[in-house]
Amino acid sequence: MDFEIPAAFVSSEREGSEVGELIGRAPTIPFRVALRSEKGRALVIESFPIRPSGYPNPDWFWLVDRDLIRAVGRLESQGGVSEAERVFSSVLPSIHNAYRAGRNSLVAHYGDRYLAAGGVGGAKNGVKCLHSHLAYYLVGGFNPVGEWVAKKISLNP
Repeated sequence: MDFEIPAAFVSSEREGSEVGELIGRAPTIPFRVALRSEKGRALVIESFPIRPSGYPNPDWFWLVDRDLIRAVGRLESQGGVSEAERVFSSVLPSIHNAYRAGRNSLVAHYGDRYLAAGGVGGAKNGVKCLHSHLAYYLVGGFNPVGEWVAKKISLNP
């Protein structure tokens, strides 16, 4: 590896175990817990934008809370992705640009080969994953789609 992982992305053993239990496997990409519930449970993680293999990691924020994952999955299974694309078609480029710029700002100093071309969830356009949109919104990112998802699943962040 010709890059150093910032200390902020070196999770503790406890966080690794907690997130591993939530996602059903050991995390393979350096991360930090970006958002916790009022009770202290991990809700969203921020993944380091470069995979250990050296390839860009387009998936910057991930939902790890099982209840949120299930609720968003139900929304997706009911046509939520298509509905979000229709409702937010005019603002999707701005959402993807903001996400890509934030993600790439973390790794730009390592060189262009680590920059991701896609936006939220790696999508270059449209909506790929409502989970990613919600995760980005919950950590304060510009994401009207994520805000819409939160309302649809009756989440009060």
